Amino acid sequence: MITRILMTTVCFCAVAATCSPSTAADFNYNYLLHARMKLDPDFDFVGLATPYMQLYRPSVYKQCRNDEFQFHKRRRETSEQMKQVAESVNLDDTVALLTTMSIGNYDFSSNQFYVNEAESTRYWHVSRPGYVPDLPGHFELFLKNPLAIRSIPMTEDAANNFVERRKDRYGNVNRQLYATLNIKLVGFKNAKDEFLGHIDSAKFYSDPHRTQLVYEVTKAMVEASDKLEVQEVDNQPSRKESPFSAASMLFEF
Repeated sequence: MITRILMTTVCFCAVAATCSPSTAADFNYNYLLHARMKLDPDFDFVGLATPYMQLYRPSVYKQCRNDEFQFHKRRRETSEQMKQVAESVNLDDTVALLTTMSIGNYDFSSNQFYVNEAESTRYWHVSRPGYVPDLPGHFELFLKNPLAIRSIPMTEDAANNFVERRKDRYGNVNRQLYATLNIKLVGFKNAKDEFLGHIDSAKFYSDPHRTQLVYEVTKAMVEASDKLEVQEVDNQPSRKESPFSAASMLFEF
């Protein structure tokens, strides 16, 4: 199985909210456009050949745009290239999405930290590089199974040590974690610029270089959480407990 790393700047947003900058790194418009071409049976490879050529073959476009015969030839050529690119997209590949997430206060009743951004209404937003008419201006990625990463179980003693180590001299606690989500695109949500991604596995780190592992969600753990995910109704997530107890916490502090 191949893992791709998405490589552009994104925003992390809530539905119907203003998009705010995020440190989510390396999320790629190109990959999502080509996935759209693969998933959308109505994608217009002929009609969108010109803007695609402008974006991905700018030198070719500049050379042929004033010669209608060369332009016609290059448009057909580009359309065929688009079909080949779409065919080459393997939706069984996982995509490594690098992002930041934050945890709330420790829940003493369930012995875990909840991850604030792990909700089905949250999405990652990536914009088109530059202005090219007719191609999608942006894409959004929603999580199909946010329950898989909704909480980080931790024993009370380990959580206490974790919080203590992340305090600054004024007593403020740094609750930001660096997450790597391994995702498969499984289809569209409500529109063809809204993707649904299934989390296959995930890791949370305490440092931006991703060397200090806090918690790992394995594929087996995701499978267990997927069974609980169906309990959500009308995309209105609730604060359900993670299917993993604090005893399953892999890393003590």
